[in-house]
Amino acid sequence: MIGVNYVLKQEWSNSLDFWIGTLGFAIGFGGFWRLPYAIFAHGGGAFFIPYFICYIIFAYPLFYWESALGQIYRSNAIISFASLDKRLKGIGYAQCVMTIIVASTYVYLITYSMIFMMDCFSFPLPWRDDNMTALNTTEGLHQTHFYKDVLQISSDLREPGGINPSVFWVNALTLFLCFVTISFGLNFSGKISYATSIAPFILLGIFFVRGCFLDGWWEGLGFLVSIDYLALFDPILWFEAAAQAIFQVSIGLSAVIQLSSYRKRHEDIGRSSFWICMLNLFTGVFSSIIVFGFMGYVAKTADTKLEDIPLRGFDLVFIAYPQALLRMPQAGLWTFLLYLMLFLIGFQSEFILLESITAYFIEANIKFKNIYLKPLHIRILVVLACFILGLILSTRGGFYYFEIFDRYGVVTNVITVATIELVVMGWHPAVVQLQNLVLGFTGEGATQYLKKVTKYYGAIGGLILSLGAGMSFLVSVFRLPVWLFFVSVGFTVGPLALVGYFYYERPKKARSSEQPLLEMKGEHSYSF
Repeated sequence: MIGVNYVLKQEWSNSLDFWIGTLGFAIGFGGFWRLPYAIFAHGGGAFFIPYFICYIIFAYPLFYWESALGQIYRSNAIISFASLDKRLKGIGYAQCVMTIIVASTYVYLITYSMIFMMDCFSFPLPWRDDNMTALNTTEGLHQTHFYKDVLQISSDLREPGGINPSVFWVNALTLFLCFVTISFGLNFSGKISYATSIAPFILLGIFFVRGCFLDGWWEGLGFLVSIDYLALFDPILWFEAAAQAIFQVSIGLSAVIQLSSYRKRHEDIGRSSFWICMLNLFTGVFSSIIVFGFMGYVAKTADTKLEDIPLRGFDLVFIAYPQALLRMPQAGLWTFLLYLMLFLIGFQSEFILLESITAYFIEANIKFKNIYLKPLHIRILVVLACFILGLILSTRGGFYYFEIFDRYGVVTNVITVATIELVVMGWHPAVVQLQNLVLGFTGEGATQYLKKVTKYYGAIGGLILSLGAGMSFLVSVFRLPVWLFFVSVGFTVGPLALVGYFYYERPKKARSSEQPLLEMKGEHSYSF
């Protein structure tokens, strides 16, 4: 039962906390791992062309609109979309479901990074015998430290192989640290964000300076800027570019709306959205320069071409990166710094994802047997739920399932839900009211660029990409085992079904707790 109760809305202590927290969350693994890998897998510098286009017509406009929704209506994604139009609250529910999926799965990237951090204290380093030229075979791949020792990977996804103890316990420790961080409240987690957001930039700078003096650095950058124009005719390239642009700023989830809801309504939205997106874009490009410089070094020392190194998915982070640093003096120290950086950016994203989930239940004021659950109890339940939901990824076959959950539970859904948001923000009449509220509170409304791009280029381009994502889903999902087929279909269809269900739901008599936030008495009072 959901009861009506009035609570005090948390607020950032200052604007810088919001900037640091949002920037650190938005960058995440998307900028430091996903973008360099996408460039490597899709034609080198040719990937930048659709990526930049998708960034300016999808990512930046949506980041602005999600920031406006959260800041003006000052609540979670569900209530924010319901305040715009009650039929749209299904978008908020879909975002919350996807946030739970992401929080339950992406925590394992932090887990793997922590294991590598601990392995850096081993002598000799356990990945010293990895053979980079043998990665094009399953046997050679599974003999690397990452697959053999860290994942203890089974032969295929039909064999879960039991629990992997090291992954299980390190994952539990990671979620416990996230729980401790969010339990101290917004101001504490905001201060933690200074370390988890700023430290990676310092480490990036150190890696950049060190890399400039490596043999093969400039050859790696040559691959980064080389353009295969024929690759631009590949629809998969555009699909991956759109997915990367959306992931780069972490839109389509509920976290950006939640983080913005902690701001005061009169604070600037336009300039902060623009500069956060531009800094995010710069970070992704800068990290790609560093990655490809080091990959050029690996290719040079292995006496092979960079494009001939067989890598896929996480091989770039957990095989190629340590191999690149292995050839340097003090390899253990450099590798430790690398995975410390990955841990920090992943940890930042994870505890903010968990905070956005718990914030919904806290704002909903759930009560059990007429007793309202305390925020601490809700945080415990949310963290435990994410731990249990992701438990299958702790098995020896968990890495196979991770790739499936990422493909069907996150990528396809995020693109589709982002497209729905673009259509709503471009064409729904209630958005005019939101624009007027933004203008009234901040003194600056949405620019004509944002309005036109959202209404035409973003919405139409998003629909085309969503159709492509749907076709790709139909082609690939039937290759899975039966039980994974139903799980994947549920992951993909479930969030989208919520959007349709609430949009066509028969209207009911509104409760007082369902009124738009701006009709509530007092800026800090709200309920659901």
